[in-house]
Amino acid sequence: MGNAISIIICTRNKADSLRETLRALSTVNIPAGLSAEVIVADNGSTDHTPQVAEAFAASQQKLLVRHILIPTPGQSRARNAGIATANGDIILFTDDDVRPPSNWVEGMCRPILDGKADATTSTTIVAEHLRRPWMGPLHLGYLAAPPPAPEGPLSEAWRFIGASMAFSRRVLEKVPGFHTRLGPGALGFADDSLFGMQISRAGFRIWNVRDCEPVHHFEPTRLSRAAFLRRARGQGLSWGYIAHHWMHEDHSWAELAKQWLRLQHARATVATVWPHAEGAAEEELNLLADFHLLRQFFKERLAGGSNSGLPD
Repeated sequence: MGNAISIIICTRNKADSLRETLRALSTVNIPAGLSAEVIVADNGSTDHTPQVAEAFAASQQKLLVRHILIPTPGQSRARNAGIATANGDIILFTDDDVRPPSNWVEGMCRPILDGKADATTSTTIVAEHLRRPWMGPLHLGYLAAPPPAPEGPLSEAWRFIGASMAFSRRVLEKVPGFHTRLGPGALGFADDSLFGMQISRAGFRIWNVRDCEPVHHFEPTRLSRAAFLRRARGQGLSWGYIAHHWMHEDHSWAELAKQWLRLQHARATVATVWPHAEGAAEEELNLLADFHLLRQFFKERLAGGSNSGLPD
């Protein structure tokens, strides 16, 4: 293992939030004997993101900071561009609305440095002012903060969470990047999940890390009913693509029709009695996601073609 770590943050038009994330990164502890760089992968921002990155770079002594521009929308494109620019032997990803604790880099890198794993991931913690009593496991999962798995080998590779994930550069020899048909700016989500599934299938070991979870400071608008419904739809579209191209599932048109009926029934019953101004019933969200999974599955099947999109 070499002596460099690359921290990549993909961002688009969230300059003020990015500033706080960078400020948190300036306080992280870098493992002894290692150097670290921060790459701000700017996915076509039109706000003051470049100025925020430049100001942070000028303020740093322990971190080398670079700002790169990826004008074509798509988080996976930004991820791949960050990887192509990175010099590190370990690559870490976090988001522009996440605040890592001081032990985050050490915690995420240690299993890789010690030879116990080839990749690591952790959940995040919803910021206190954004927590709501009605949040269940699905709501939290949609906010990158699912109930954490135990410390140790990750048994469900799809739980690879992009807001807090790391991997050794050797992973890229078999899985060279993130699928550009998935993630924000494309079908919506699951670019990180598919990457985790691919590296696991390629024989690499993923370790779930505890006690260094970053805090997620997402925009409050993500708590609205409309935002959760969009999230469920995007979740379904993304997994419908994966179901066809990567998991090679088989579904019938009758399943799609039955799922539509279940969704309509839930909207006539469960959705109407949801007692909160924010959020949505988990039953409705699950049914909506499953409906769009099947729709996208059949769209991909009818279109034919391959699973091209990794990487551009």
